[in-house]
Amino acid sequence: YTGGKHSNNQEILASDTTLLKPGGNRATLTLTNGKVIDLTYAKTGVIENDSSVNVNKTADGELVYANNSSVIINTALHTLSTPVGGQYQLTLSDGTKVWLNAASTLKFPPAFSDNERMVRLTGEAYFEVSKNPAQPFKVLMEDSTDVVVTGTHFNINAYQNEKVQQVTLLEGSVTVS
Repeated sequence: YTGGKHSNNQEILASDTTLLKPGGNRATLTLTNGKVIDLTYAKTGVIENDSSVNVNKTADGELVYANNSSVIINTALHTLSTPVGGQYQLTLSDGTKVWLNAASTLKFPPAFSDNERMVRLTGEAYFEVSKNPAQPFKVLMEDSTDVVVTGTHFNINAYQNEKVQQVTLLEGSVTVS
């Protein structure tokens, strides 16, 4: 009720025609050689197989990395990217589970070397890091903030368009610097 007149609710309802599409398992994987795989449409099974690692897509849409060899070359990175409204689950070669949220990018080696487990994150991801005190797990964010853990469950929110980056700890301990 404004100014003695009743507003027409029909006009308000009719003007909002935006349809929101549901989120889902949508992502692209960029391999070391530059090949881009749309995981939304990729078939279940082996996606990539080289001398050090197998990359498999499971029936429920998860991406799983498994070491093939004890000889690991840790110079190249794979990139998993989700669009707006997308998400994707990933198991890294060390057994660490990662849930990548919408509009996010994770860069990681196909297989970790003996002395380092490091990934780079832009956006948001939840991590369940496999325990290995001799080989800490490190997440490097776009602003050079890093989170170091040996085995814990935590979420990182590090979108580029937000002023504050957040680390939310569910279990264990982390070091943020």
